Amino acid sequence: MLPNVLIVQLSKSIEYNNDFYSLGVTFFELLTGQLPFTTEDPLEMVYFHLVKQPPLAHTINPDIPPIISHIIDISENSQSNAVTSFKA
Repeated sequence: MLPNVLIVQLSKSIEYNNDFYSLGVTFFELLTGQLPFTTEDPLEMVYFHLVKQPPLAHTINPDIPPIISHIIDISENSQSNAVTSFKA
């Protein structure tokens, strides 16, 4: 779930932004072999998704071209840009 949805829209319907976020995390894990954030504590995981900037995939796996990293970037700013470009 998109982190800002978790805080702002707990009682509202889920939007398509959640799909972009989930897809980005899935691609990140497929390409790097790990999740963007790792912790054993569930509350800390929520905190990471809400506050921390996720690493770009090419910083973890140098075989990944930077352009692919930016395509699957799950940060909130990149998602806003992606949604806008898909609507156009």
